This record gives sequence, structure tokens and C-alpha cells, in this order.
Amino acid sequence: MIAGESPADSPSFTLEDLGSLARFAALALSPDGKLIALVVSRPDPGENRTLTTLNLIDTKNGAQRVLTSGDISHPAWSPRGDKLAWLAPDADKTRQINLYS
Repeated sequence: MIAGESPADSPSFTLEDLGSLARFAALALSPDGKLIALVVSRPDPGENRTLTTLNLIDTKNGAQRVLTSGDISHPAWSPRGDKLAWLAPDADKTRQINLYS
């Protein structure tokens, strides 16, 4: 709200707005604390589905990049932090372990 405006003048948050919010489904902090693997889900009402991405976030500067997208879950770092694993279905819809190093 801008100074001088009344609550009635400011835009209200609607049920439709709630449906457009991103949801953080899972996260994993790397052992050295330098990276966060974050699963982000965003609704796609036009396609009646949810778009999910696996993002890497640099904890020092906040830089983000998308590693992959799809039905992603359970990100986990290796003990040394040199590999990141997550679950995602293959072409036959069987959940597989995926590895990024």
C-alpha cells in the first residue's frame, strides 16, 4: 500500500492470485553451504498442470539457474557435495535416480 492510500484503494489478494504462487516443494543445502538445490512448483492453469523445476541457488550472491524440469522430487547432495541426486520419472514413468556432477 502506498502512503496516503486507504486499504480499500489498494489491490486485494484474490483466490486466483493464490493459484499463481510458486511453491517450494523441497530443498537441499550442499555440505559446504555454498549451494541450495530447490524444487519449485508453479501452476499452469491454462494447461491444468504444475510446472516443476530443479534450481541451483548460490548462497553467496543469490544467483539462480534451472538444472532441469519435470516431475522432480527429493534432491540430495553427496557427502562431499560434488554430486546432486534427485528422483524423476523416465519415459516409462518409472521413478529413477538422476545425478548431476
